[in-house]
Amino acid sequence: MKISSLITIYFTVLISFFIISCGQTTLKDDGLDSKSIEEASGTSTGGSSDDNSTGDSGDDNSTGDSGDDNSTGDSGDDNSTGDSGDDNSTGDSGDDNSTGDSGDDNSSFTVSSVSPADGATGVNKTGTTITITFSDDVSLKNTDDSSTTSWTTTVTSEDSCSGSYGWKLVHISRDNFTNCHPENGSVSGKTITLSLKGTLASSGNYIIKVLKTSLDGSASTQSSSGVQLSSEDNSSFTASN
Repeated sequence: MKISSLITIYFTVLISFFIISCGQTTLKDDGLDSKSIEEASGTSTGGSSDDNSTGDSGDDNSTGDSGDDNSTGDSGDDNSTGDSGDDNSTGDSGDDNSTGDSGDDNSSFTVSSVSPADGATGVNKTGTTITITFSDDVSLKNTDDSSTTSWTTTVTSEDSCSGSYGWKLVHISRDNFTNCHPENGSVSGKTITLSLKGTLASSGNYIIKVLKTSLDGSASTQSSSGVQLSSEDNSSFTASN
């Protein structure tokens, strides 16, 4: 074979190889043209296995939805102002300390105790003192809105309960309240104190009656807050021989 023929073959192969190499380079360049610089470098905003961008990913700390969400959206552990299993809001609850109705009723006004005690015997016939204690501060209220805080009885003998003593709110009688025994009285706090005048009948059985309203209708037994006595109160004692 001639040298010129070898040279021709050699250049033909070299040119072919060069053309093939240029074609591959062009294909690569065309492929890169369809991608952005960020995609070629692997730092794009697209999806990846470890993505801290605003797109969706397996580990997402963004504002989108994810399995572990600390955003303001709904979650299993909600400390927001919405409804929850543990509610410390001002709504209704099993333990209610509000101002609504309750089992305890503080509106009633009653007699708490009387001295001498109900059924007492051998009570002194002279100088006897009767003490009546109420559940609240007591007021002997008159129809003109004044209150009687003390009184003095001038008579020393029994007289008509409905006549001379018709204005009084405490009656003491041994004949079923046809006549009442005289007394001086005073009011202080929860207590009415009566000092009996004269002499009690020997072995007399006396009844103490606390009235809601006086027999002449001029006064009523009330608490200091204006609650009327719930009901009349009766107790009895027996004087000594």
